[in-house]
Amino acid sequence: MEGTYSRDVPHPMYSASGYADSGPGRAVQRSNVFANSGTPETAGTVTEPRTYPYTLDSAANVPALVTVGAAVGRI
Repeated sequence: MEGTYSRDVPHPMYSASGYADSGPGRAVQRSNVFANSGTPETAGTVTEPRTYPYTLDSAANVPALVTVGAAVGRI
């Protein structure tokens, strides 16, 4: 999980405990904002699949970027 903004999310990310019938997984997080949210559950390491270059927007700016670019009828 990278560069995300989570607001009012009790469990923004599970990893170590697994889900239902699946076992534990691996997940990392960096450069995220968890506003009024729980702590992300991370475990292990993940290899960077850098197949293309990108510039990450600041997670703090995500709400404003989404608000400007998302609306009914906009594609």
